[in-house]
Amino acid sequence: MPSFDASYFLMTLLVLLLSISFHEWAHAVTADAMGDPLPRSQGRVTLWPLAHLEPVGTILMVFTSITGVGLGWGKPVQSDPAAYTRFSRRVAGFLVVAAGPLSNILIATVLAQIIRWEVVQDDFYATWLHIAVQVNIGLCLFNLLPIAPLDGSKLLAYSLPPAMGEAFLQHATRVGPILLFILVMAPALGLPSLLGLIIGPAKSAVYYYMTGAY
Repeated sequence: MPSFDASYFLMTLLVLLLSISFHEWAHAVTADAMGDPLPRSQGRVTLWPLAHLEPVGTILMVFTSITGVGLGWGKPVQSDPAAYTRFSRRVAGFLVVAAGPLSNILIATVLAQIIRWEVVQDDFYATWLHIAVQVNIGLCLFNLLPIAPLDGSKLLAYSLPPAMGEAFLQHATRVGPILLFILVMAPALGLPSLLGLIIGPAKSAVYYYMTGAY
């Protein structure tokens, strides 16, 4: 069994905390831009991490950072589609949901350019950058899975005809949490890493493409 690397653990945990907070802020600021006052009234249109962290999800982020297996989450941003005043409700809703995964891929893109151009020479900070790029690519791809309550399920629902999208979301809400648990916890149950099989190749491909670290 590999020895516990405290510095790697702390780097990964900090990256997760900040990246998930940025993800939730992106949802909130986009909903605010669409005319919904709810996220701002709840103090979510801020980059301050404590506004976006949820106790159980944060504890599980610590567990995930230690073991590499598990799941963490932030406090979901509440938004009222009936309050959207820009674009149609479907377009505005799609943009609000998409903002989360897009924020993570934006972080990964910016930091990957720092790696590609070798702006940072110090090994400690370079390692931090690589972790941040990988974590944010992973968060983006993971959240795009069409499994409730992940963003991907809502994006798919918005992309389908209204009646079909609503029916899909109702079904996904019932079975999604169970499916998500199986995907995430498969290694702990002695099964192959199903999540790794699903998003692992795409994550590696995007990472190497962004950083040029072939």
